Amino acid sequence: MKNLKNMLLVLMVVAMPAAYGQKSLLKQLETEFISISEQVTPSVVEISVEATRPKANAPQNREEMEELYRQFGLPIPETPEGGPSPRTRPRAATGTGFFYNTAGYIVTNNHVVENATKITVQMWDGSEHDAEVVGLDPQADIAVVKIDPKGLNVQAVELGTSKGLKVGQFAIAVGSARGQTGSVSYGHISGLGREGLGLPESLRFQNFIQTDAAINLGNSGGPLCNIDGDVIGVNVAIVYDANSIGFAIPIDRVTKIVPQLIDKGSVSRGWLGVSILDIDAQATREGIALEDFIEANDLPDEKGTLVRLVTGDGPAEAAGIEFDDVIREVDGIPILSSTDLINKVSDISPGKETTLKVIRRGKLVTLDITIGEFPGLMAAQYGKDILGMHLDELTLSADDLKELGLEESPSDFFVAEVVDGSAAAEAGLRRGDYITEIAHQEVDTREKFMDVLEESVRPGKTLLLRVKPLQKDAEERKVYVKVPDSFELE
Repeated sequence: MKNLKNMLLVLMVVAMPAAYGQKSLLKQLETEFISISEQVTPSVVEISVEATRPKANAPQNREEMEELYRQFGLPIPETPEGGPSPRTRPRAATGTGFFYNTAGYIVTNNHVVENATKITVQMWDGSEHDAEVVGLDPQADIAVVKIDPKGLNVQAVELGTSKGLKVGQFAIAVGSARGQTGSVSYGHISGLGREGLGLPESLRFQNFIQTDAAINLGNSGGPLCNIDGDVIGVNVAIVYDANSIGFAIPIDRVTKIVPQLIDKGSVSRGWLGVSILDIDAQATREGIALEDFIEANDLPDEKGTLVRLVTGDGPAEAAGIEFDDVIREVDGIPILSSTDLINKVSDISPGKETTLKVIRRGKLVTLDITIGEFPGLMAAQYGKDILGMHLDELTLSADDLKELGLEESPSDFFVAEVVDGSAAAEAGLRRGDYITEIAHQEVDTREKFMDVLEESVRPGKTLLLRVKPLQKDAEERKVYVKVPDSFELE
């Protein structure tokens, strides 16, 4: 401590003759920051949204709802006693966006405008304009909305690059922090490549930029800029109950997504059809040291990703990929981790033929594969839905059975997910249900379920199911599924 004081004293003595020069330097830096603010602010808009969330897979109770708010760093709203459920209450929210071009297209976050019934954009001059959703990409949490630019002074941002960013670089966040339009905060890039932030499962792509520039509620969808005022990221999330830890989506990912959203309203991504796990995570799961796992499985190192499951009828199954294969290369490019594989395959156009190199039982194997199109998170994991239900294997341990008060497993499958707006959702089927009866016939295996379904289902007709949630003392209930006229059982 004494040495530090001595050093500061010396610096003060040395610096005194140069005080005027230092003040001049600070003035110059201040002028630059002001210039950046004036450059970027006219391109940034406040987005006000009115929306409802009557989702089939919305949180089913207060605890689940609170956890979802925590994941996004949002304050937990109060629910008046006797008031409407958080699942269906209309919500009003404020976010941020920025003009991607002078045609009126605005980039923001998917979670800002998802399920919007009304969107209002406020420009930097205070004028308000109705906007409509052009395209949504929940997997990357990017959305594009549009206003009519006729007669307006629309100023687009300057797009930079997120390639080559360094920790310590200046970072400037612009947005409607807590509804305060045009808020500008300055800081630095404090981390890169951030993953595993506990965000909703639907957000597949993270690898975020971390910044200590102040990001608050309402900043979502706003630009993160460099010292030149060029956009290097889109602000997306904060750490709940932490100070100055915010995250932004790298702009190089955004610029791959936005043209597709403008062109067709959605994003097409490549897909292998495998569930994967990092090598070190698999070693931990099996209770063995990483070095021993690598040696026992004849792997050269921990790079690559291990195949845990091959999706039925997917591209990987057709190409001959097997359980426990370790994917090491895609199209000649080394694969370092599971995240690396997802990012690289997602950037490959569906339908393209490529090669994979995998290690299988200690030997390097080359496989030809035709990349598929990502069918959505649930379909990718469970395969094609049936009447809007994704079914999965039900495996209960002895402890699970005891906790549920059951002597044996009631079924070998259950409803893992329900597609919003589907026949199953409309009928009231829920995630976690298991089916006890279909068309008056008892079923306790997926094979039996499919056999009876094939016998009984008729397009345009109503199908009776009896279902029961996998909970202690839960009651069985009837579910009437209106089969769509276009339904085909494959």
